[in-house]
Amino acid sequence: MNNSIPYKIFWGILHCHVRSDLCHKLEPFTEGDLTRLGEQIDQLYDFVINDRKLDFMVYADHHTMGNMIRLGYREQSPWKIVADKADSYNRNGKFIAFKGYEFQDGMEYNVYLRDDKYLPIADNWSDLIKGVDENKKNIILAAHNRPCPTDWRFKNHPNFRMIEILNDGGIFEGWANDGLAEGHRGGFYGGSDDHSCQPAKNALTGIWAAELTTDAVWDALWNRRFIASANIRNNLFFQLNGHPLGSEIRNERCKFRKLDIFHEYDTKPALVIVIKNGAMFLKHIPEHGVFSFSFEDKDKARSGNSTDYYYVKVIYPDGRMAFSSPIWVVNGQERERSCSHPPGKAYPAITEWRSAKELGERIGYHRFTNAGNLGFARIQAPKRIRDMVSHVGPDALLVTKERSIVYPAMDGIYERTADGKVERLKAFTTVEYHWLITSLIEFENSIIAAGYHQGEKLIFSLKGKPLDSMALDLFPISPYYYQNRLVTPQYLATDGVFMYWLLERECLVITASGKCLGTCQQDFPVFPCALAAASINRICVLACDRKLICYDLSASQEGKVAWAVNIPEYCCSLVMHADEVWTYNDKISQLSINENIPFSVFSIDTGAFKGIAKPDLKNIRGSRIAFMNNNEFIAIHNPNLEAAAIYRDSLNEKGVLRIFTKC
Repeated sequence: MNNSIPYKIFWGILHCHVRSDLCHKLEPFTEGDLTRLGEQIDQLYDFVINDRKLDFMVYADHHTMGNMIRLGYREQSPWKIVADKADSYNRNGKFIAFKGYEFQDGMEYNVYLRDDKYLPIADNWSDLIKGVDENKKNIILAAHNRPCPTDWRFKNHPNFRMIEILNDGGIFEGWANDGLAEGHRGGFYGGSDDHSCQPAKNALTGIWAAELTTDAVWDALWNRRFIASANIRNNLFFQLNGHPLGSEIRNERCKFRKLDIFHEYDTKPALVIVIKNGAMFLKHIPEHGVFSFSFEDKDKARSGNSTDYYYVKVIYPDGRMAFSSPIWVVNGQERERSCSHPPGKAYPAITEWRSAKELGERIGYHRFTNAGNLGFARIQAPKRIRDMVSHVGPDALLVTKERSIVYPAMDGIYERTADGKVERLKAFTTVEYHWLITSLIEFENSIIAAGYHQGEKLIFSLKGKPLDSMALDLFPISPYYYQNRLVTPQYLATDGVFMYWLLERECLVITASGKCLGTCQQDFPVFPCALAAASINRICVLACDRKLICYDLSASQEGKVAWAVNIPEYCCSLVMHADEVWTYNDKISQLSINENIPFSVFSIDTGAFKGIAKPDLKNIRGSRIAFMNNNEFIAIHNPNLEAAAIYRDSLNEKGVLRIFTKC
């Protein structure tokens, strides 16, 4: 450990639940419920203390559990059991247990308590925080990220101190940066959000505290002196001008900004990134797992912001990540920021297409009818779509250099050659039957497939040599909820020379050998869902929230935004062709069975909108398109996607490949 750091690091978890049958129960608890609650809380503490060997925990369950918070500390209330258990397990020098709860009003937040003399409660978050005394440090407010992430449009409050940037379900860095951009001051922590009484499998919080006592740990929480880690117990410390992570630096002229980073872990990180105001500021590739380095920000005067923030992000070879809490430097008068939404706009229609040919392959029958297997292992689809697929983003489609067509089917992945011969490249086993293949690419004379299974990434070679690069270890953006839909991003693309990976907060450009050439991160979209690349200076990322960004890495290793536009439709797929970028919507807005799917077309060089193309794609849903040549494209139809499943009987559950040509 670096002797200059005046703190020790302690590990714990700040958000977990008992099992779902209790934590989601709204009705008053029976005596049997209360008994089971006490037993499950004991299991939680036993697992965290004896199995995970952690130093602290906050058991923070839903405030509605048995009407817990409104009942308060009284007999026959769940809160009495929660509070008494925390007190019984709290031992200075051995284990620290604080109290807290998850507040829900359609969005989700967390409340942490130094004591339980006052339990803030209201019908909504805005009213709840009004009741928190700004002059007292006995309550900490926090943002929670899934499945209904905190809406950042609430009044800044000094007791808001924490942002749950990662948990067992994934990493939410884009959403966290949105909160910082809105002026909220939240340190980054890892909250398991587990509902099995066995938390902290993929998320941890490391607190830099003077000692393992109630006062010292609360002081570290209040001052945001902590890091978020994807189950990596790394010693990551960050300071600016001698101020530790989590600090707000005020009333200093800051003629210089010296940033110091210290890291200690058995595994050497693949990449260390310093983020400034939501964009990559500095990239460092360390030579060892133990290192420290310093640098000066000489561009501080150019930011033009009333406040700048910095934090450190560490990416490890296996794809796991760690984040330091930010440090804020207040340059001038602060202002509270508000959200804005671009107004709608009408666009002209352009080139018409007509249907030319159906290839008639049966590609989708009942492959994805069990919606419960599509997302994270702990997320079940709503009952109303129990027999339909709830994800946004169709299966993949590839047209190779030899003009063969590669596509996923019910029982495997197939290749149809230009002369009509069909070969199965991959046969699905019983488990693989539920795979979501969202990316197919041709790279280094190999055909590579990528996708998800129960929220976990998939990547494998279908043809050619196996992957042997860092690509196998990178962790792409996970499936996420947006507008009540589970989005399964298309995270892999290539231009035939380089491979492009859509990660949680950036797009990495790598070679077949695993060398990282650069990172696209500036103005990275909050809800990325698809990726396409024509070359290293034309990399497009599409977001669910009507944003399309084109990056250019030709001049530097930090991708610069070549252009960015708001698109007419809520789209979730895109394709590049010649000098155009096509975005399209396969199901986010519910089109009727007789409506064509509209394609928004943009110039690949300037981002200029060229109009709307309306191919004759009626009675088709779940389409992925790929261009065959200048005059033809092919579309794949998966009838088991939700919108298509509504019409499954009328479509006779057939999946087809269709070729369309220009008029």
